[in-house]
Amino acid sequence: MALVLRNAVLADYFRTMQISLVRGRYFTAADAKNSTPVAVIDDWTARRYWPNQNPVGQRFKTGRTQPWREIVGVVANVEAPIVVRFLKGRVGQVYLPLAQDPYPRMSLVVRTGNDAGALAAPMRAIVREVDRDQPVFKVQTLDDVRVAGRGVVRLVTTLLTGFALVALPARDGRTLRDGCLRRRAADPPSSPSGCRSARSPRP
Repeated sequence: MALVLRNAVLADYFRTMQISLVRGRYFTAADAKNSTPVAVIDDWTARRYWPNQNPVGQRFKTGRTQPWREIVGVVANVEAPIVVRFLKGRVGQVYLPLAQDPYPRMSLVVRTGNDAGALAAPMRAIVREVDRDQPVFKVQTLDDVRVAGRGVVRLVTTLLTGFALVALPARDGRTLRDGCLRRRAADPPSSPSGCRSARSPRP
């Protein structure tokens, strides 16, 4: 089974993130809810699962209950989140039109040539104008996202190292105990042994 990241995006997402088009096309407004299910994949996915072929026009499914989708474009590779790369290694990316794959939670991406942090208040105001009940939270720059991802990786690495250090003495102790039991069973009763045994007190 192919392991890929699935992203539902708007048509302008690729231009906003400056993800270049390799072949085919980006999404358009015509890729609506009731139109033909389509997808855009990254170049790594194209080379991995359709080697020496043009993947545009090929069809695939993102799950057993999902519809068949036609690939309409291939875009440049984008780094997966740090945590995903740490746990899963290299994975591909599949993009679906948001209208065809709606999700209750989404991220709003804004590109600016000025201080990104200064846009937080204006963006909250714009969202409130569209929907006053829509919460806006966890406003971050891409640099903040990268730093947070590295922090999670360091935490996971520390935890795994700690578990390994705890497991090693337990394993060594179990090996020593098993070795002592085998040795005591093989040695004569009078032979000295470096293994310590517990005896029940005599009545």
